[in-house]
Amino acid sequence: MTVPERDSGPSRDSLALHLTLFSVALCTLLLEILLTRVLSVVMWYHFTFAVISISLLGIAAGAIRYYMRLLPSPPTSEGAPWDVISRRLSFLGVSVALPVVLMSLLIATPTFSLTGAAILAAYFVVCALPFYMSGYVTAMIFRVGSTQASSLYAADLLGAAIGCLLSIPLLDRLGGVGSLLMVSVLSTATAFAVAWGSASRRRTIALVYVLVFAAGLALHVSLTHIDVRSVKLSLREEMHAILEVKWNSHSRLALLDYFDQERQSAFQFLAWGLSDRYTGWLPRQYLITIDGASETPITEVKEDIAGHRYLSYDITGLPYHLRRGGTALIIGVGGGRDILTALWFGSTNVTGVELNHDIVRWVRERYASFAGHLYSRPEVRIIVDDGRNFVRGSREHFDIIQISMIDTFAATAAGAYTLAENNLYTMQAFAEYLDHLRPNGILSINRFFLNPPHQTLRVVTLAREALARRGINDPARHVVAIKKDSPLGNNGLVLVKVMPFTAEEIETLRAVCGSLGFELVALPQERLQNAFTEYLATPNIERFYEAYPFNVRPPTDDRPFFFNTFKISTFFRSLGARQHIEAERVYNFDAVFILFVLLALATCCLCVFIFVPLWLAGAARNEQNPQQRLQGGTLAYFVLIGLGFILVEVVLI
Repeated sequence: MTVPERDSGPSRDSLALHLTLFSVALCTLLLEILLTRVLSVVMWYHFTFAVISISLLGIAAGAIRYYMRLLPSPPTSEGAPWDVISRRLSFLGVSVALPVVLMSLLIATPTFSLTGAAILAAYFVVCALPFYMSGYVTAMIFRVGSTQASSLYAADLLGAAIGCLLSIPLLDRLGGVGSLLMVSVLSTATAFAVAWGSASRRRTIALVYVLVFAAGLALHVSLTHIDVRSVKLSLREEMHAILEVKWNSHSRLALLDYFDQERQSAFQFLAWGLSDRYTGWLPRQYLITIDGASETPITEVKEDIAGHRYLSYDITGLPYHLRRGGTALIIGVGGGRDILTALWFGSTNVTGVELNHDIVRWVRERYASFAGHLYSRPEVRIIVDDGRNFVRGSREHFDIIQISMIDTFAATAAGAYTLAENNLYTMQAFAEYLDHLRPNGILSINRFFLNPPHQTLRVVTLAREALARRGINDPARHVVAIKKDSPLGNNGLVLVKVMPFTAEEIETLRAVCGSLGFELVALPQERLQNAFTEYLATPNIERFYEAYPFNVRPPTDDRPFFFNTFKISTFFRSLGARQHIEAERVYNFDAVFILFVLLALATCCLCVFIFVPLWLAGAARNEQNPQQRLQGGTLAYFVLIGLGFILVEVVLI
């Protein structure tokens, strides 16, 4: 883009203003989406929602700063201040790079401490800086071109729309860090174009910025191991074993090789529920991490699948002890571990649904030989789709529908946290699963078995409510719950049938669990004392929900917040229960607490950078011209417009 000199005529000056605003809006929205995606990798997913707050705060603060500069003596020149715009755009490019540096160096976790508050404040300030520059430049352009506000606004919206669309191919091609560097390149290139009619020194400085960030981007592309750092479960260990990293619009995938060459054996075998009584051979695995937290293995298959005897010792294989050789639907197949289990038990027709197309591509194509061409077997069908969407549109019925540990702690486009929607775990979803079972079919759900229980127990509440909608009022005969203690996180299995479990099935489960060392938590005809059996037996479920320390009410499609088990009404009791949760799983619960911390931080920033400057500016303006006092009705009008805008944006996202 070439910007004409300031004295080259009003029409060309107007075009330059429109193009500059277009570029600023493009960079701003692109940056907002990229930060949402990258922050979900760097920190826990529930921090990323703050990006919207940070961006709006920064833009408003920048615009107010420009407004305050106009108060003492507004400029008399009608021309665009290209020097100032160029400098601010260069600063925007530099400030975009600052989060990259912070994310590459800072690996401490925000916690409930002064250090944690300081870390949050650092992210707030550093991530807000580029939006501050954007707000400043945008306000300046709208003031200079105030007579063309409508066309400028159109350029602004067009740039923002294209910025949103660009985020998808950029993340796919350049990854998170590379895409952020591309924003720096775009903003500094705009600064250079804007400085074309300025002094040679200004042009030189702008060009240096462009070359520096372009070189950084080229270096990042050539050295693909350069990536963000994180404190998450896998990213702390992965750099020595990483084979490949792949970003896309909804995840960051890393393929790891956990294999000890000296011992020639797998030393990090991922099996959430493998019985401690199994002492045999274990295959080599590649481990796929999703946003550094969720994990799914690609298992090496060198010989016939029958050799993978360990699969019969895993808690996820229990439903197949009751339904050998049938049809199976597996939602969230990941690297194919559950597919392998179904095939080992003789399933002749296995349908796997996976949302992440890059995971499927790795297993089916790039690492097909390692996986024994698992996804290309004639009895296996892989569908790239959302699991719930597939079930709703399918007319098939299955002997087993399995959902094993489907929870990626990644952000959605809005920046998810523990209040993120999850449509796999709702009453309506469970009703659809039951509708797609054969008459004697089994729904199998695996979740973390936390202490005190809430995720696994919430699956049971979903099962009871879904069964009740079918007129089944004795859920204890239709639900089985089993627990497997594991150093990787206790695993809970819930089995649900539309038909009651038969005496033969109950005896099979009792025998298998006894031989494998699994704990029966809820079993028909078995008198056990725990929250599961109490819930299944109680006729007054509302009283149970009120008395239980966590919110285990079944989510619905209107309130699909499965992971939000925090009860505001019983704050202190829930806080006491939280102390007993396994340390590595506490982040799902802490997300709600951190929400309040971030809210307090955002409120403080709002007062310091928005309300106080506006109050000071208003006082100064009233002193100079009392007749131009801002009316309360005018202020309320614009506040309501902004509130309506953000409410619509959040809901649609």
